[in-house]
Amino acid sequence: MIMFFAGFISGLLGIGSGALKVLGMDWAMNLPMKVSTTTSNFMIGVTAATGSSIYWYLGYIQPFIASATAIGVLIGAMAGTKILVRITNKQVRWIFLAILAFLGMEMLLRGLYLNRMLVVPIATQYTLSLIFTAIVMVVLYYRYGLKAREVVVRRGGVHG
Repeated sequence: MIMFFAGFISGLLGIGSGALKVLGMDWAMNLPMKVSTTTSNFMIGVTAATGSSIYWYLGYIQPFIASATAIGVLIGAMAGTKILVRITNKQVRWIFLAILAFLGMEMLLRGLYLNRMLVVPIATQYTLSLIFTAIVMVVLYYRYGLKAREVVVRRGGVHG
């Protein structure tokens, strides 16, 4: 049911539902963030492979661009698996929050730009999105990150 609403909302917004699926698996199914992100990537891969095979058959895919994309995906996947082993679920969650904050602000600014409600150059939109993300992450860190660290220090969990 949660994945249905994730797909429905992503269809309304015109975005991929990977981010919403990760939130659904994290929140409702109580899965660790590493499991949620890798499961979401697997689901996206299966869906993309099915859709792209139809485009390949119809001749809509240019082999040079597809091969360059495949090489980039392969390099990114290999780097991602090496990094994912070394970081904690909490760090994955913070990275995911930063990406969501950036994409959320970017979507809002782009929507206002396309509707001519806010005429700001694209480079400025990216800059505003980065500033917004930095502010959100600092506020969240001081609100939740430091308190969690203080609790661990009081219980004697952090040494040095």
